Amino acid sequence: MSIYAVLIDGWDQRSTWGWDDGTRSYYAQLTRNGNSDDNGPEVWITPPAWPNLSAPEHLAMAIAAATRTDRAVVQNAMNDSLDDGDGQRHRIRSTNPAPRPQAKPSASHPSTGRAMTTPQEQPWWPVDDDPNTIFLINPQGNRHLSFDNRTGTWWRLWQHQPAERLSADAAALLRPSDIDVIIKLSNTWILQHPDHQRAHQLTDELARGAKALVLHFAGLAGAR
Repeated sequence: MSIYAVLIDGWDQRSTWGWDDGTRSYYAQLTRNGNSDDNGPEVWITPPAWPNLSAPEHLAMAIAAATRTDRAVVQNAMNDSLDDGDGQRHRIRSTNPAPRPQAKPSASHPSTGRAMTTPQEQPWWPVDDDPNTIFLINPQGNRHLSFDNRTGTWWRLWQHQPAERLSADAAALLRPSDIDVIIKLSNTWILQHPDHQRAHQLTDELARGAKALVLHFAGLAGAR
């Protein structure tokens, strides 16, 4: 177990990070300055609530998202906190962004039967700093979604390329375990904009997505 200070403005009084030999993962315990950590840190980045973070660069991305701090600032702060001895093995050697993942074939789309491609993503966490956007963050560090309250549209977030607009049914198929949240956010927008053309489109997309998921999982269960 190693413990180092999180030298980020506003978080440097009680926050720590390091390597946990038990989980074989980097971790962070984050508490804003002025807040109490008597009941534990405000944000605890550690498995199993978070994916296993095998590299300090991955932890830097998670801390950057949690504290809404630029990733390069976090990386420099982590390096500055290390001692001159054993701590140097945790040094982040480069602040260059990782190469864009390459696409690979994946399962077929449940409603169309067409093959889909999904780029392999390294774990990362977007910064939810837009008050008009609701972020649906995946604890696994990939397949992040956002919902734009201004336009009633779903977006898939990528780390090294522009966000990709998705229909509601595509969002549900990407994150089936969160279909309840996707339905609630979409329905709330529909109720708030009953006369908007997008409301009718969103309703159709939700119905299509629900049907596709039901048929898909019914097929897996062997239902006729």
